[in-house]
Amino acid sequence: MSAKQLFHLQYEDRRKVLMLSAVFFLAGTSEMVNYTSFMALFNSRVGSAYMPYMYLLEAFLLPLEGWLLSLLPTKIKKQKLMVLLYGLFLAIGLLNAAALLTIKIFSLDVFYFYFLLFLSSNFVIRQQTLLMWSTAFDSCSTQQAKRMMPFFVTAAIIGGIAAGILSRTLATALGSEFLYLLAALLLLAGIVPFRKAVKRYISPLTAYTDSKESGIREHGYWKMTLRSPFLLAVIGLMTLMPAIYFLIEYQYLTVSEAYFASEEQLTSFYGLMVILLFVAALMLQLLAARLLDRLGAGYTMLLISVVFAIALIFVSTQIETDRALQAVSIGYGLLYLLLYYFAEPGFQLFFKMLPEQQRDGVRYVAQSIAASLGILLGSALAALHSTKLLPLSGQAILGAVCAIVLTVLALFARRLYVSVLLQRIADRDAGSSNLLHQLAESLKEERVRAAVLKQLKQKQPALRRYALEMLSQQPHPDTAAALLNHAEQYEGEERRLALAAMHDAGWRSLVAEQRAAFFADDDERVRLVAYRGCFRNMPQQAISSDYIGKALADGSLPVRLAAMEVMPCGEELLERVRKLLISSTVEIEAACEIVAMRKLKELSNDMLLLAAIGAPTVKQAAVRALGALGGEGLVANLMEMLPASGRELRTAVQDALIAAGPGILPELRRFLSMPQYELWCTAVKAAVELDEDGAVLREAARSCEQHIRQLTSGRVAVHNINKVDQGVWSKLAQLRLQELSKQVLDTVWLVIERLYGGTSLGQLRQALESGDEQLIGHGLEVLSEGLGDPRLSKTLLTYYKKESDGDVASKGGDKVDDQVDTETKDNTFDAWLQALTVKAGAVEGEGLLMAHWDYLNALDKISQLSQTALFQSLALEELGRLASISRESTISEGSTVMRRGEICTELTIVVEGHIELSGLTASGAEGTIKVLGAADTLGEESMFDEQPSIFTAEAILGEARLLHIAISELGTLMRLYPDIGVGLVRAMSRRIRTMEQLFIQWQ
Repeated sequence: MSAKQLFHLQYEDRRKVLMLSAVFFLAGTSEMVNYTSFMALFNSRVGSAYMPYMYLLEAFLLPLEGWLLSLLPTKIKKQKLMVLLYGLFLAIGLLNAAALLTIKIFSLDVFYFYFLLFLSSNFVIRQQTLLMWSTAFDSCSTQQAKRMMPFFVTAAIIGGIAAGILSRTLATALGSEFLYLLAALLLLAGIVPFRKAVKRYISPLTAYTDSKESGIREHGYWKMTLRSPFLLAVIGLMTLMPAIYFLIEYQYLTVSEAYFASEEQLTSFYGLMVILLFVAALMLQLLAARLLDRLGAGYTMLLISVVFAIALIFVSTQIETDRALQAVSIGYGLLYLLLYYFAEPGFQLFFKMLPEQQRDGVRYVAQSIAASLGILLGSALAALHSTKLLPLSGQAILGAVCAIVLTVLALFARRLYVSVLLQRIADRDAGSSNLLHQLAESLKEERVRAAVLKQLKQKQPALRRYALEMLSQQPHPDTAAALLNHAEQYEGEERRLALAAMHDAGWRSLVAEQRAAFFADDDERVRLVAYRGCFRNMPQQAISSDYIGKALADGSLPVRLAAMEVMPCGEELLERVRKLLISSTVEIEAACEIVAMRKLKELSNDMLLLAAIGAPTVKQAAVRALGALGGEGLVANLMEMLPASGRELRTAVQDALIAAGPGILPELRRFLSMPQYELWCTAVKAAVELDEDGAVLREAARSCEQHIRQLTSGRVAVHNINKVDQGVWSKLAQLRLQELSKQVLDTVWLVIERLYGGTSLGQLRQALESGDEQLIGHGLEVLSEGLGDPRLSKTLLTYYKKESDGDVASKGGDKVDDQVDTETKDNTFDAWLQALTVKAGAVEGEGLLMAHWDYLNALDKISQLSQTALFQSLALEELGRLASISRESTISEGSTVMRRGEICTELTIVVEGHIELSGLTASGAEGTIKVLGAADTLGEESMFDEQPSIFTAEAILGEARLLHIAISELGTLMRLYPDIGVGLVRAMSRRIRTMEQLFIQWQ
């Protein structure tokens, strides 16, 4: 099993993981070496009896520390602050190391220096840990952070193992002073990847927000924190966990100090324990990724709290036995790892719920409060033994009680977490979709469901609707009664949502009177949900003919269709479907869906006829029905539709092929070698989805190589056109190449993803196509390693390298033809590019002219359509469809295109000449509204109403050439291509502004 499978790592995570893991490894190694060395120095030269007092001193210093750190985000940019803090930790480490070596070399007696060493080293370890986790989590989305956290923990654990090995092997030989220096040097080594990570992942994602922009000054963070019950609960967790840890740390140090007489033996023992515990933790990480994938931040904290309680109870039973050292060592090590490598990351998930500009300030405030209170409580617990008030056993029992309290608090924090999630969803925060997913997953728990059900009693309708939407994500039998009561209490949308969220068990418990009431509801959406719910939860033989009859007689088409979905197959069903097939477009599409759902093979010929001559949307519905029906000759019939189809019909054909199942693969495979990209793209995408054993993937990969080379051939065609034409033909050729590149590359990347194990490679493709030199370099480096299929990766690498060089003409000149394989040099794979090459005069030959006469004829119309504002955003293929339904005309000077009072039935485009638009003023005089020239249009307003025209359109200054498109045809295309509708609105806006200006002038 690979690392990406173990940790659920996706492609877009990998580069980030590599860089940040290096930082975590070096920082983790440095932290443990630092801790091992300074603790050994303090305990051997001062004594562990002073530790409670040191912690008490820290407790009074921490509020000042928190205030200063919460002040910094309001004064310094985030990325600069992070680098500054890292530099501060490094400086403290180097200065302390220099002082220790000076003391050692000159044998100085500076007893009180070790107190300063303790305070400064603890500060570094405490804030370094927070800095590492905040860097990791602030550079990731919540879901990405959950995927990557086990990887970072693993890197830090491996660093801990390395620290244990270093401490055990070097402590006796070099002494604790040199170990402390080594910790500082390791931190120094990590500054380069840390700065790169901040620059690459923090700087682009966060903007500098000072106190004026965020509306919060440093004291505002304290108010925000102390007024939030949820943040107070988090602080409670952050307080109790360190306090319990400090308690067991005191017991660990006290027991181990009694067992070992010399400083070297004590340091060596610390190193051995670090190795053993971190190796065990590394093994546990293999399960952590899957565990964290199912747990949110709240349940992570709860699980950690339970382990804390178990560990403390175990230690309390062994503290007075011969196994005290082993028990307390295991308990201490386990709590250390859970606190710093699991709880700290979990707290960052809590803070990620806050807006970016508030996160750092609140984080530092919460950290300082929790650390201060945690140290006070931990020191007080430790002092109970150091002052002889309690024996170690009594102290351990008290620690177990605190751990149980911690578990209760974690349960409470979890409930508050759910409430905050609900509120964020209600507020439609920017991250609401992510929170919605987390909440939907948590609805499997009884307490969470109960919390959501309480929201149904809210006075605000929005909150009730959000709660119903949540419950619909995870229907549960326990919620059925409450949802049914809500449906009976409310009407309209809330009734529909309540019924839609009801579990199947609730539908089965309905009595006849309740069903009848819902079937008779005034809202057809409620009736539809009611019929579907009842039909779904009644055995086929138990579905009452009365219910079906009522549904079939309903005035709502969706309700009638719901009855057709469950009524027995037979002549009655066929007759009803046939009636729909000769009705309106909407009803024909619905009938096609019934044919597909009920597998009505008797209507296969009807579907074939509709797929051939129906309206565009009807064609798509019929094609999908054919895919559901299957049958011999399906692939050939569907593929014949592709050359003259648009993108929507191609998508429908692809869906139909996939729906037909793996049985069509033998017939589909012969299309994998087709040079025409429409056939090839559809065949490959369908084959990849249907291929179960991977046999087709390698064949598809070879065809992908061929089509990538054809894209290079297309670049040559565009280059040749550019040499002879810099006008409309060059523009259309570039547009066509962009369309082809997207279609082909979409298919190629799909094949690579399947070969690579189904992992999304979207971010790699974005980098390669970003235009950013640095990102492209990184993408090429990844692609050069070979993804799934080395040959295909190499071909794609070559393509993107040429793309990154810029325009072919500027790089290769006339020699660009030498880069193209002879088998693709003639550009036979795309008729549009061939026709454009001929039209621009880039090639000669009567044979080519005759072979592409239809395309050449269409290009004249397309050139005009492409210059029209309505259609400038359309692809060449879509322009071709417009050209196919347009007609040309030439009118003489003085001829009218449209008269005032007539209803316009066509959209008219001026190709050459001038058209005057004239209308009547308030006084009855005729006046010119506007003169239209080439690429201008008239008749757009007829798309929205059938009112008579208010102006007359007449040719002036000579004859005019025009293109005409029937309004009915254009309406269909506008539904298929929304960009046409956007263009129409823009044109109408310009016309309205012109009319307003003239109105002002005439006044």
